[in-house]
Parts: sequence; structure tokens; C-alpha cells
Amino acid sequence: MKFSTSKSNLLAALSITGKCVSSRSIIPILDNYLFNIDGDTLEITGSSQDVSLTTIIDISGDGSKKLIAIPASRLIGLIQSLPEVEVCFEVIEIEGNKDTLITVEISAGKGKYTIASERGVDFPILKNTEQVTFEIASAEMLSGINKTLFACTVNGVESYGGLSLSFEENRVTYSGVNGHLISTFTYPVLVDSHKSFIVPVKPLAILKSVPLDEKVKISIDDKSIVFRLNANTVLKSVLSNSRYPDYKAVIPTSNSKELVVNRPELVASLRRVTQFANRVTDGIKIQIDSSGFTLIGEDTDFAQEAREALDHTYSGDPITILFNGNYLINCLSRLESDTVHLYMTEHNKPLIIREQPPAGSETSNLVLVAPQHQLNG
Repeated sequence: MKFSTSKSNLLAALSITGKCVSSRSIIPILDNYLFNIDGDTLEITGSSQDVSLTTIIDISGDGSKKLIAIPASRLIGLIQSLPEVEVCFEVIEIEGNKDTLITVEISAGKGKYTIASERGVDFPILKNTEQVTFEIASAEMLSGINKTLFACTVNGVESYGGLSLSFEENRVTYSGVNGHLISTFTYPVLVDSHKSFIVPVKPLAILKSVPLDEKVKISIDDKSIVFRLNANTVLKSVLSNSRYPDYKAVIPTSNSKELVVNRPELVASLRRVTQFANRVTDGIKIQIDSSGFTLIGEDTDFAQEAREALDHTYSGDPITILFNGNYLINCLSRLESDTVHLYMTEHNKPLIIREQPPAGSETSNLVLVAPQHQLNG
């Protein structure tokens, strides 16, 4: 059987689905793209067993149907290096004594390339029974992911199975938790059913990097989730079965001190001052007293120090708290409003950060940052 398509059309599909292909899979066939050819349509799937991406492109086919698995790194490496030409595929099957030898001959311009391939029927496919289905706005979904996903990892290692999503009372709450941070974001949605689940980090990171329609259709069952990203692309993932911590229990219910400050100015100052902090702890002091609001970074081992005062509004008693400066930068950089409110109680209690939402907005967010308990001086 034969089919053809343009280099740009094919490369776009391979680049998207390739986000799920791993070169070190414990299941060898997952090092391949799955090609499902049906007439003038080609469905391409990349999978890492727990996460898969499928997209559909138009081709010029001969009316045949075929399911084959083509080595991913070999194929995308070839297609990337081609000029903008029509790419022609021919699938050749040779019956042997025990097995069928499958090769794909690719013709492009003056070149011809042969790649050994495999039967597509052996490629594992994620199943979803679509017990619950609903739509949410992609812009708000991405905002929720951007403001919370960073709190699901520590030094690149996933915490508690991923990001918690909870749909209830016509609202959704995204919650990311690790040993140092908590980040939540809530906004209204029109969803009838109540459902809570944990989505691993990888599929959500992929969501941030692929084209989305204005609304994304989501289907969930007890073990998996499906995101219909646009008319041609579907992302599937297993759900985590981890037990999520009761993070609400550690969030202070009252805060006696409130600091209001310009977020971009605070982030810029933190970036400068953190360069002078201890290289091991990245500790930054937030000092608020009668003289004002000051950020202090110091490393006594190298006799270096930085101090910056910032414009602010404050209500409460004087306080000095030590935090990891890079944690603060990471948290504040995910927020969008120009003004942020920082709430504190004692030097050994967490800091709460909230955005100042636009007038009339029904969204709410909270970021909790645990302090470093050792204050030097």
C-alpha cells in the first residue's frame, strides 16, 4: 500500500505526538510511532504507556487500510532533514517462515529510504470508558495548570502523584503540593457531576505545549482521562492512584500581618538579592519593621550581602522570616496580577501569597511557602 503527504504536514504531526515517545521504554514497540492508515486519513500515535498523543492528518492514499509501527527517532530525524517536498510512503510486507518482514520505503525528492517496521496490532492503546464527560475553557484550564503544576515537583521529582483536580458545586480547584509549597487555583465551571482525581505531571506539561481549541472536552473513568484538544488531536493519560495529602489542614486560618507589594518589582528584587544568599539554602530574609520592608541575602562564608528596600503597604507588628529565595521567585513568577498580598503570623509559620484578582472576577488562588527555621542574626 502507498500514500503521500507534504513534509510540513507530516513533521507537524510527528512533532506533536513525539512528545509522548520515549527512547528508553521498557516496552520496545513504544519506541515507535503507530501509523493507522485508512484511505486518505493518517492517524499518528506516540505513547509512553501511561500517556499517549494521537493526531490525524490528511494524506493522498490508495484506499487501503494498514496499521504499522515505525521507529520514531529514525523517522522524525529523516523528515526534519528533508527539504519541503512531497513525502511518499510504501509499506512492503514479505512473508517469512515464521514472521512477516515489514519495511517502509520513503521517497522524497531524489532520495529513497528504507526503514524496518513492526506490526501495529502489537502497539498498546490506552482505553477510556468515558464515564464522565464535560467541557472547560482552555484558557482558564491553562491558567490553572500554570499557577499550580510547579508545586507538584521537588527538584524534578513528582510529588503525591501529580496535580489534584476537584470539580464540585460548579467550580474546579487545581491543587499542587510538595514538601515546601502548596498552590491552589479555583474558578467557576458549569459541571453537573462531582469528581476529584489526580493527573500526573507529564500530560499536563504536554497540554501547555500543543494547540488547543477554545474549549477542551474531557472524559474520565476510574483509571484514565482523555483530553480532546482540537478537532484532530487527543491526549490520553492514566490517572494517579496516590493518596493526596490533606493540605488544607496546614493552611493558617488567620493571619495577623498583611504586606501588599508590586509583584514584578518584588520578583526583580528577589532575583538580585538571592544571588548573594547562601549557596546551599538560598535563604532570603523578609524583614519588616519601622524602617520599612527589606529583602536581605547574605553568605557569611564568603563575606557577601545584599539588601533592597521596596515600596509597600503593611499592617501588623514587625517581623523577620527566612525563606528560600528561589521558591519565592518560582511562586511569584506564576502569578499574573501586578499586586500581590502576603500574609504572615509568626517567623516559624508559612507565608500565604494571594493575587489581587480583577474586579468582578470569581477566581481565587492561594500559594503557601514554608519558612526556613534557622535565622542567622
